[in-house]
Amino acid sequence: MRHRRLRDIAAITAGLLLLSAVTAGCTGTVRVDDRVRDELAAGGRLVAFAEDKTNASDPIFEYEYLVLDAGPDVGGAVGHVVSHLKSKGWSEQSADDETVTMESSRWQTMAYVEHFAAFLKSWKGKGGIEPEERVADKLGSEVRSPDSLVIVKLRHFG
Repeated sequence: MRHRRLRDIAAITAGLLLLSAVTAGCTGTVRVDDRVRDELAAGGRLVAFAEDKTNASDPIFEYEYLVLDAGPDVGGAVGHVVSHLKSKGWSEQSADDETVTMESSRWQTMAYVEHFAAFLKSWKGKGGIEPEERVADKLGSEVRSPDSLVIVKLRHFG
């Protein structure tokens, strides 16, 4: 009986050691390459910038939020940024009434493009734990005139 218990303990210990070895490389933060920000900012004047991270995941993902002034045409501002990204090799994955989702296999990054005023309306002042809520509160207090601006959320797909 004692040998069986020792064998069980040894098996559990070996399993825990294997599990810790496998998951040891998973902990960390997956970051967006800084060159992506530079490439994107070339499509408009960078007005504001924020970074945040996922709340609970392994690995942790960094999000970057860029507020851009893409020109005086409020209605065409999102389209201007999307066209710029396409010219740099990004592909459009989906689009709805508020957000255009773009992907770059070269940068292993997703970009979510939308009007900044709509982003603030959806997220600002919610008091929650989502990264978008924290960023909307931060950027909403920094940027005085959001109506003609675009926000792009970047996330490396790790």
